[in-house]
Amino acid sequence: MALMGSQGLRDVAALCRSKAEYAKAKLAELDGVTVVNDGVTFNEFVIELPVSAEEVCAKTAKDGILAGIPFGHYVDGADKKTAGRRH
Repeated sequence: MALMGSQGLRDVAALCRSKAEYAKAKLAELDGVTVVNDGVTFNEFVIELPVSAEEVCAKTAKDGILAGIPFGHYVDGADKKTAGRRH
């Protein structure tokens, strides 16, 4: 990071935010996908899926895509289709 300098770090941060917002908007257009946090995103966001998040992450990983972390194991009250929202 020191090699990038302060402006380089700002540029990378702005790019991360821009790409995360783009991905969030595109995913929100898909049937059955719900964006849980509708505020500004820096690099990560939470979605609910109509199918198992574990299955989606496993399938995308085979294509070299880290789709995220299923929260069902980590959040009390969340099932395997939710991404952290308590019901």
